[in-house]
Amino acid sequence: MRLHLILIIFFLFLTGCVSPKVPLEPISVHWKSKLQEQNNWQIAGKLAFISPEKRQSANFNWQTEPSNSMLSLTSFIGSQILKLNQYPDYAELFFDDKNYTATSAEELLYNLTRMQLPLAQSDAWLKGTFTSPSMVLDELDRIQSATILNQRGELWQISYQDYIMQDGFWLAQKLTLTHGQIKVKININNWQFSS
Repeated sequence: MRLHLILIIFFLFLTGCVSPKVPLEPISVHWKSKLQEQNNWQIAGKLAFISPEKRQSANFNWQTEPSNSMLSLTSFIGSQILKLNQYPDYAELFFDDKNYTATSAEELLYNLTRMQLPLAQSDAWLKGTFTSPSMVLDELDRIQSATILNQRGELWQISYQDYIMQDGFWLAQKLTLTHGQIKVKININNWQFSS
């Protein structure tokens, strides 16, 4: 009887060892090009701007469509800090209960808040779908670090600390942008895509 029980446990163990492991979510070998084609998305999370002059943290909501992009920053109690809309020909910023416009979203944000962020390429670096000669990839073809130039030709270093697999894509969850003594840390809690 005891030998019979041991044999059953042994065969159950062997069966468990040889069963193929099914990935939780299938991922395409062409996931990066498919992700690049996604131009309607929304992310939410937290970000921190760190410079020698100040440190500021906020919750953010970032939405992008083919014709415009919107970045909203709110305090941890929910009050709006700013709302930045970027259109093909101009940008508008709602800040301190006033509305400002300019041709460049990067310049508008910096001139009024002293926050620097390479907004022109944000769709590509948030999704991790850009190419750069300095790019370092991991074994899953995800960017670990790279450099980009902003609209003024300033060099920004981007490092990706964490990814999540969702909707068949590897999506950045934690990334840090650095330019000189300026650092922007971004933690993304939620990715959503719409057609």
